[in-house]
Amino acid sequence: MFAKISIILLYLRVFGVNRRFRWACYLLGSIVVAYCLLCTMIILIRCTPVSANWNLRTKGKCVKLIPVLIVIGGFNIATDVTLLVLPVPLIWKLRLPWPKRLGVFAAFATGILSVIHLPSPYFSSSETG
Repeated sequence: MFAKISIILLYLRVFGVNRRFRWACYLLGSIVVAYCLLCTMIILIRCTPVSANWNLRTKGKCVKLIPVLIVIGGFNIATDVTLLVLPVPLIWKLRLPWPKRLGVFAAFATGILSVIHLPSPYFSSSETG
């Protein structure tokens, strides 16, 4: 969440003169914060009683974690792609020669590397069930 909010704040500082872009940044920032709080609540209250989350001796009923993590991951990808695409129209409108404009676009496009990543070999699905 903090990385996304810092990128949004960077966008506001660089491209903040455009009113519609500012409102889009505020909206996306609000969605990211609300989503983070909601995910935290879902993870905390997925078991009844709540202490069954961390105490394996407590008898309780828990929602399976894998579907929850898939939904959370999908939403993370959606907000990452939105954050990546947000400044594209403003970059294309810059009054720069094409090579420099493409360079600026390439610098912003390196954010796609945060969306595409390989699964960690240290995390198995048996640990989350």
